[in-house]
Amino acid sequence: MSDKIRIGILDDEKLLVEAFSNLISMNENFEVCIKNTNPVDFLEELQKLDQLPDVILLDLNMEPINGLEVLEQLHQKKIDIKVLVLSSLYNPSMYGYMIKYGISGFLPKYTDKEELFEAIQKIHTDRFYFNEGNQKLINDFLQQKNKNTNPWNMISLSEREIEILILICKEHSTKEIAEILFISNKTVEAHRSKIMEKIGCKNVVGMVTYAILNGIYVLT
Repeated sequence: MSDKIRIGILDDEKLLVEAFSNLISMNENFEVCIKNTNPVDFLEELQKLDQLPDVILLDLNMEPINGLEVLEQLHQKKIDIKVLVLSSLYNPSMYGYMIKYGISGFLPKYTDKEELFEAIQKIHTDRFYFNEGNQKLINDFLQQKNKNTNPWNMISLSEREIEILILICKEHSTKEIAEILFISNKTVEAHRSKIMEKIGCKNVVGMVTYAILNGIYVLT
């Protein structure tokens, strides 16, 4: 089996799909295993693969369904793949989507190949990619969130939930968390479900993103 990072590309602009595919082929550590301009066809082909991509490069503004609907379908089908959004729709509200849909990072479509390669590698290794532009958007997002009435402002996590969320951010398993906190696996899972329900996210990436954006967990 190849040790290369497997990449999927979904964008409704054929030229961009080919451009990203050609760029990725320049890196000996990456390989494109699936690419398409139609999100419906992409999802169908994805489920036929023997081995899923490690990272998907995803556009948001597509037809007949958009990128967020693609993410929703991945969640419904329980397909867990790290997603790097490459989009011209690049603004602070993206971080709300990161929490809800568990997106691992955002880059504008005009990103150079060095940063694209760095983002793919970082997401594959650490599940997240935050560059200087992301940090500025995070600050803008937090300022906007604090000014407006927002459900996230109303979230109240218990001390135990915060402890568990931090341990999840540190990539501890349910069994490890149970041993550290001297509680049962079932109790850990119950807390995990409650945290996701309160935050309004769909997977672990969304939980970790929420923790980072709200200062509960600091990336080192």
